[in-house]
Amino acid sequence: MIYCRHENVLMDSFDNQVLLFDLRNNLPYILNDVASYVFMHTDGTSGPEVIAEKVCEKYDVEFNRALLDIELLYEDLVQKGLIRRVEEQQWR
Repeated sequence: MIYCRHENVLMDSFDNQVLLFDLRNNLPYILNDVASYVFMHTDGTSGPEVIAEKVCEKYDVEFNRALLDIELLYEDLVQKGLIRRVEEQQWR
C-alpha cells in the first residue's frame, strides 16, 4: 500500500523532529527523528518497503524491524487522520 500526507495537516520541521498540526481537529503532534524521516518520505509514490530501505541506509536498523515499525507508525497516523492511503490507480 502507498500512503500520502493528508491535505488538512500542516507540517513544520525543527531539529530532527516534525511538528504536525491537524487543522480539522486543532490537534498538534510531534514526531521523533525516525518517525519524522518516515513522514517526510510518505509522499504518495513510495511504499513502506522503499521507505524501510531508506531508513536502513540512514539508521542502524535491520530491514524487517524498520518495515514493522513503519507499518505500526502508518496504522497510528491513519487512525489519527494524518496520512491516508493512496488509491492504486492514482500512483500507477
